[in-house]
Amino acid sequence: MGNEEQHLENLKEIRTLMERSSRFQPLSGGAGIVMGLIALAGLASFHIITGTSVSEAMDLRDMMMPEGEYDQGLLTSLLLIASAMLVFAIITAAWMTYRRAMKLGLPVWDSSARRMTINLAFMLTTGGLFCLALLYHRYPEWLAPASLTFYGISLYATGRYAIETLRYLGMAISTLGIIAAFVPQYGQLLWGAGFGFAHI
Repeated sequence: MGNEEQHLENLKEIRTLMERSSRFQPLSGGAGIVMGLIALAGLASFHIITGTSVSEAMDLRDMMMPEGEYDQGLLTSLLLIASAMLVFAIITAAWMTYRRAMKLGLPVWDSSARRMTINLAFMLTTGGLFCLALLYHRYPEWLAPASLTFYGISLYATGRYAIETLRYLGMAISTLGIIAAFVPQYGQLLWGAGFGFAHI
């Protein structure tokens, strides 16, 4: 019995090592917090520019003129804020993950990191292009549901190559996206809850 228990214990250790080698371990939890704060700051900036309260349910169709065209000033502000948030979030996540990897003595760019990056980049690019198509076809109120849902699904799928927590985070954010699809007038509040508070 002693030998059998020892063999089982050895198999468990081997399985654990294989799982660790197939997952990107140095992903920084602190980066998620900073990304959440960046999202909340971006949302607050948008409301300051539009002159609305953060607690106010604002339909993004308010960006459109009576004749159905966009208010170019508001549209430009929205795109600039979104681009700035994306750049800051990527730089922050990369830098903090690099620092954590160095601290733990783990590789930064191994096979699991490459698989995670490729899958995440593909899904986020697809979601981003879909959101641009929504803007192009004059459906700005669907930006929050679409971005939350695509991002949540991306995190869920990426959890296979990184920490398991990403799967739960992805499920929570995509759920908020589905809710936002039914109540798009509260899309921005749900967007803040997903990209902001859920990350934190």
